[in-house]
Amino acid sequence: MFDFRRKNQYEFGFVSPDDDRDIEVVQLRRESRQGIWTESLRLIRDIFLIIVVFIVSAFAFGLATLIIDQWPCFMGVPICD
Repeated sequence: MFDFRRKNQYEFGFVSPDDDRDIEVVQLRRESRQGIWTESLRLIRDIFLIIVVFIVSAFAFGLATLIIDQWPCFMGVPICD
């Protein structure tokens, strides 16, 4: 009944793709699909970055805790853990 996929796109003002060969005709469905993929890849990149920062922070915290705990041994205290 309604064929929205093949509906003609409206021209904007007095400019038409038929007027100039340099005007690029954009397929909206293709562009929207490409935009969704681009945004999903950016989201995955951000999530990966957050995980990496968390792991590096946990490693740095553990290393700092180990150094603070063993500092008397580094300083030459005779009885240390």
